[in-house]
Amino acid sequence: MMIELPPEEYTARLDRVREALRDAERDALCIFSAVSILYLTGFRHSPSERPVVLLVPADGEPGILVPELEEAHLPIRVPWLKTVQVYPEYPGLRHPIEYLVELITRMGLSPNRLAADSLSYGAPGYRGPSLSDILGGIKIATWPHLIEEMRMIKSPAEIQLIRNSVIFGNMQHRFIQDIIAPGKTEIEVSLVACAEGVSMMFDELTKLGIDYIGQDNGSIPVPGGLISGPTSALPHPLDTNRPMEAGDVIISWSGGAILDGHSSELERTMILGTPTAEQRRLFDIMHTAQDIAFETIRPGIPCKEVDEAVYDFADKAGVLHMRHHHTGHGRGYEGHEMPFFDLGDETILQPGMVMSVEPGFYAPGIGGFRHSDTIVVTESGCDILTNYPRSLEELTIAV
Repeated sequence: MMIELPPEEYTARLDRVREALRDAERDALCIFSAVSILYLTGFRHSPSERPVVLLVPADGEPGILVPELEEAHLPIRVPWLKTVQVYPEYPGLRHPIEYLVELITRMGLSPNRLAADSLSYGAPGYRGPSLSDILGGIKIATWPHLIEEMRMIKSPAEIQLIRNSVIFGNMQHRFIQDIIAPGKTEIEVSLVACAEGVSMMFDELTKLGIDYIGQDNGSIPVPGGLISGPTSALPHPLDTNRPMEAGDVIISWSGGAILDGHSSELERTMILGTPTAEQRRLFDIMHTAQDIAFETIRPGIPCKEVDEAVYDFADKAGVLHMRHHHTGHGRGYEGHEMPFFDLGDETILQPGMVMSVEPGFYAPGIGGFRHSDTIVVTESGCDILTNYPRSLEELTIAV
C-alpha cells in the first residue's frame, strides 16, 4: 500500500515551476507558504514565528532557508535538497530574513529577476521586513496563486493516496457509528473512535512492513468526530460535554487517514433512535441534493453550475433558508482549497480535480442534515471515492 508519494512527483512539480519562470524570464521563485514548500519538496514543518523559505531557480536545484531547529530534519525527509541556509533563532541578534539575502547570493540569483508567492513571511508572532525591503527596495513580481492552481489537478499517485486514505476513513466511521449511544458525549466518542482508528491503521501498516510518519508533531493520523443534537443545526459548532439523547440528529465526520499530507472527507447524518417524519423529510431532501450534485459534475463545466443545481433544487423544495454554505470545495494538502462548488466560482472542472460534495440544510430545533463525500472528476463525470452507507435505514442507530 502506498502511503507516500514517489520522488518523481516532486521532480515533475519543480519542473512545472521552472517552466513558468523561464516563460516569464524570471530567475527564481521565492516561496514563503509552508503548504507550497511541502507540495514542491515533501518537506513538512509546522509554520511558526520562525520563517522557512524555499527558492526555486529557473535552472538548477532549489535552496532553502531554515531555523537551526529544523536543520536535522532535512537529510531525513529531503536528502536531495543540498543548498541550505541556516539561521540561529527568531528574532535573534540578526533577523532571520537577512539570511535569505545570503541564500540568494549563494545561488547566484539576480534580485531584480525574482518572483515570490508573497512579499513577506507571515505567521502568528512574526514581524519583519518585506522581501522588497531586504533587497534594497526593488519591485518583486508576486505570484500568489501559481502553486495553488497547480495543486488543483491531482496526479494518479495523489489520487491513489486519497483512495488509500478512504479505506481507513471508512473503517473509523464504523467505529464512530458503533460507539454512539445515549449518554455518551461528542468528545468521548471522538477520542475512542480516533484511538480505534489509529490502532487499526497501524496494525495494517505493520503487517505490510510500512513505517508511518505523521503530518506534524501531535497530529492524529486518522482524525474524526461528530456533532449532535441542537448543535448539529450549526454548520461549524464546537464540541460539548452534552450527553447524547434519543431523537438526536448527529453529523459524524472522518478525515480519513492522513497520508503524506493527503486525506479524504467523509460525513454522514445519523439519527439516534426512531426518526421523526420531519427528520425523514429533511434527510431525504439532503440525500437528493447530494445526488443532484453528483449527477451534475462533469469536466468542462464551471464549478458554479454544480452549486446552481443544488440551489435550484433547494429553492423548489422550500429549504433555501436552511442552506448556509456552498456545495463543496477542493481537497488535497489542505482540507479546503481551490476550487469551490460555489455560485461565484467560474473555475472549469477538469479531470483529476478532487472535491468534497456536501450540500447541507440546517433546521434549528430539529438538527443539521449533511452528507459529505470525496470525489474525483473523471473524463465523463465523477468517481465517488468514499463509499460509506448513505441511506437513512443504514444510518439510524437503535436505542
